[in-house]
Amino acid sequence: MVFGQVLDYHRESNTEQTTDLYRSLTANVKISAVSHNTYSSLTPEHLATKWGISLESAKQAITSTTQHTIRTTTGPASKRFRTRAHQSRYRQLGGYLSTFASDTFSSKVKLLRGNNYVQLFCNRGNFVKSYPIKLKSHAHHSIDRLIHEVGVPTEMLTDGAKELTQSDWSRICQRHHIYQVCTEPRSPWQNHAELMGGIIKRKVRHRMKSTLTPIRLWDYCWEYTSSIYTLTASNHILLDGVTPHEKVIGYTPDISEYLDYTWYQWVWYYEPKSDHRQEIGRWLGPAHSCGQGLAYHILTEKGIVITRSTVTNISDETDDMKKLKSDFTKSMES
Repeated sequence: MVFGQVLDYHRESNTEQTTDLYRSLTANVKISAVSHNTYSSLTPEHLATKWGISLESAKQAITSTTQHTIRTTTGPASKRFRTRAHQSRYRQLGGYLSTFASDTFSSKVKLLRGNNYVQLFCNRGNFVKSYPIKLKSHAHHSIDRLIHEVGVPTEMLTDGAKELTQSDWSRICQRHHIYQVCTEPRSPWQNHAELMGGIIKRKVRHRMKSTLTPIRLWDYCWEYTSSIYTLTASNHILLDGVTPHEKVIGYTPDISEYLDYTWYQWVWYYEPKSDHRQEIGRWLGPAHSCGQGLAYHILTEKGIVITRSTVTNISDETDDMKKLKSDFTKSMES
C-alpha cells in the first residue's frame, strides 16, 4: 500500500507541475503572428478555371507536369519572398536516360591546374560529363555544374562515400528533387560510372601515350575524351542512331570546334607581344567557358595553358621547324 501511495503522489505532483508550466508560458509568451498555408494541392477544377480549359484537359496537364514551386499568398506584401525556385530555372531531364551515376577518379600526380581528381557523370546511354576537382570534398561543385550545363537528373547513383551522400552534395540533391541511390559496400560493379570511368581511362591512356603528352595534362585529356565520347553516335539500343548529347539534352550538337585540330597537335597561336605575332604551341581542346566561341586551350613553351581563338595548323616540316619543336619540348618540360 505504501508503494502505491508513493506512485499516486508522483503522478499528482507531475500533473501539477505541468499545469503550472503551461499557465506560466501562456501568461508570459506573446505570439505576434501566425502564418498558415491552407493551399495543399493543385486540383483539376482550380487549373481549369485559371487556364480556361476543360476539366479533362486540366487532369491530363496535372499528371503530365510537376508543381514543385507553387506559392500561395494572402495579406499585405510587407516582406520579400525567398526566391529559390531552382527547378524552374534549369532544364529538367526526363525519360529513361535521366537517371545518372557518378564516381570519383584520382591521379597520383598533381595536375597542372592543381587538380587531383575528376568527377565523372554518365547514364546508360553513353552520355559522359567529367569535371576536374582539386579535393574530394569539392565533389558538390561538379554536380552543381552538371545541373547548370546539362540539366537536373531524376536520379543519382553513387557509392557510399560521404562527399557523395552527405553535406553539400546531399543538400543539392534535395533542393533539386534528385533521388539519391547508393551501392552496397565493396560492390563497385553496381555503379555503371565505374565501368564508364574504366573505358574513358583506357582511351585517355592510349591518347596520351601515342602523343607523348605529359602526365600533368591528364585532366585536360580526360575532359576532351569525355566530350568526344558524348558526341559520337553509335548503334546503341537506347540512342536511336543519334548522339548521346542529342538524346539527353534535346538538340543536335555542333562539332565544329573539334574538327580542325586533334589532341596535343602542334599549332600556331596569335601572340601580340611576340616579334612574329605568333608562337608555337600544343592544342589541348576547346575552351567552353572563355571567349565567344571556337576558343581553345593552348600549351605554351613555358608550361602554362592559355586560351586563344586565333589558332592555325603547322603545315611545313623543315629543319628549322623540327628544331623549333625540339626547343619547345625542352623548355616546356623544364
